[in-house]
Amino acid sequence: MGSPLAAALQGALMRIATALMGVQLLSMLSLAAQTAPPREIPALHWQPVAAGVAIVGITMFFDGQIARAVNEHATPASIRTAHTLNRFGEITVIAPVAGGLAVAGLLAGRPALLRTAERIAASAVLASALSQATKYSLGRSRPYQDADLGADDFAPFSGRVSFPSGHATAAFAFATTLGDATGNTVARVGLYTLATGVAWARIAESDHWLSDVIAGAGLGIVAGKFASGRIRIFGLHAPQFLIGPHGNGLSWNVELPPIK
Repeated sequence: MGSPLAAALQGALMRIATALMGVQLLSMLSLAAQTAPPREIPALHWQPVAAGVAIVGITMFFDGQIARAVNEHATPASIRTAHTLNRFGEITVIAPVAGGLAVAGLLAGRPALLRTAERIAASAVLASALSQATKYSLGRSRPYQDADLGADDFAPFSGRVSFPSGHATAAFAFATTLGDATGNTVARVGLYTLATGVAWARIAESDHWLSDVIAGAGLGIVAGKFASGRIRIFGLHAPQFLIGPHGNGLSWNVELPPIK
């Protein structure tokens, strides 16, 4: 089978899977919206943040070894699979799901579906902003690219953009937002499995180090939780139109610590 035909089939299968996933999630989202009780928004504590930073730091010691092992065992089949999985972390998959939910919410008169679409969009924007700002600030070299400078090469504002992985950040933000909206364990497992597949794909294609995708996963989860109103950061909540009961308005809620 020629590569153009294979690529076309892969694209068609991805679009079909995306459409089916959107249809199947509609009922889950509607049920979750009807049964979810109001609750306090917890703060993002320093312990999980510190643990995530520690994991990324430890992983950096093994980035070079893992990249070499993956590169040596790469096959045409694994590269094709990685290329297909990559799309779950791209706008070509995320946008149709968000758009489909928005249209369904408007046509069916279900604000919860529209709000879920808004949360997906907001988490994607936030995830992209976080990853891009970090990328250009740190300037890490990519594996076997950027003159093959290695995993330890960091040159701030040099234009090198390996750390963190933008695809992994977007994929985990998408999985977190949509998974939390469904309130369904099976849906969460499936979505996080796809997001993990994206992380693997970025390593398999030698576009990122392992620590890049782990950092991206952490940023994506934080972005998704924040956009969905599951956490607040430094007292800052997501906009009211994302987390409010009626999905309208554009106010922000900031809780400042008491003066002692």
